[in-house]
Amino acid sequence: MKHFLEFDSKLVRNQPNLPERELFHELVDQIWDRNWLTNDGPLVRQLERELEVVTGAAHAVAVANGTLGLMVAAKALSIDGDFICPSFTFVATAHALYWQGGDPIFCDVSPRSFNLDPDGVHVERDRFTTGIVATQVFGTPLDPELREVADEYHVPILVDSAHALGCGLPILGDAEVLSLHATKVAHACEGGAILTNSPDIAEKCRLFRQFGFQGQANVVSEGINAKLSELHAAMGLLSLRDLEAQISHNREEYLEYMRGLQGISQVNLCLTGRNYHYVPIMVDDRDDLAAYLLSKGVLARRYFYPGCHRCEPYRSFNPHLSLPHTESLCDRILILPNHSAGNVSSIIKEFYHA
Repeated sequence: MKHFLEFDSKLVRNQPNLPERELFHELVDQIWDRNWLTNDGPLVRQLERELEVVTGAAHAVAVANGTLGLMVAAKALSIDGDFICPSFTFVATAHALYWQGGDPIFCDVSPRSFNLDPDGVHVERDRFTTGIVATQVFGTPLDPELREVADEYHVPILVDSAHALGCGLPILGDAEVLSLHATKVAHACEGGAILTNSPDIAEKCRLFRQFGFQGQANVVSEGINAKLSELHAAMGLLSLRDLEAQISHNREEYLEYMRGLQGISQVNLCLTGRNYHYVPIMVDDRDDLAAYLLSKGVLARRYFYPGCHRCEPYRSFNPHLSLPHTESLCDRILILPNHSAGNVSSIIKEFYHA
């Protein structure tokens, strides 16, 4: 099996969105001139301010990646025991909390939004539950009823918002975590940010991301190293500057897919959030179609497969757990490249009309 870095460069696949090289070099020169590479530098602070403007959050705390963001935010929210979690999510959503001693209680998702079903939370919640973890899949909004459920049971909501930057969604959770990984609509190569409207939670997150230091020499709490470097922040700032242009491109590609796939009854083009960064389709013969696309030079990806509850170590804990909607999605969802829509649509037509 090829390493992912050895993919054929000719494959049609999702590519990182890169800013102009000269602009990045200008910011790198500033970093060199200041000789300030990490530890809450000026570019990190600027990135946080701009993320607050884009998302509407009162506070943004930049972190080294989304997974560490989930770990830090969960610590700040005291989600340290049983937690409600969708299985239809990237495995890091569960791993981040399990790594710190949390125990996921996997719930099914809505077949319409693909997000956590509030009715399932009611069923699964018990007296040991310390929080609700939800994912905004493909940037679609969470059911507002989740907030009512959390308030009823007096537990916090932590939201994995890795897909949601640029979607204009309100801050529903007590803390929400963005991913700024290279695959996202705006990125810092590797990076993330914790969003919250609570100054207390933001302060805790800032403490936890830097070993518990308050100032230069005063350790006031436990902590971890989750800091974002100035070099990553430079990429993040430039990528964020191009966010609306990227969303406009994504939207045109999504609309082209709508036109190109029209009339193919076997293909259901799924709804997505305002950033249109993901092009998910549902098909019954997903693996056969993916193999055909690959034979034609197009890399389409299964997504969230096979479901967290069917991955280790969680599968061994509850091998008979059945989540029908999650399993149906995991076995049918395919993500198409968010470019070359006309060409990819034509290949899909070939597959079904051959």
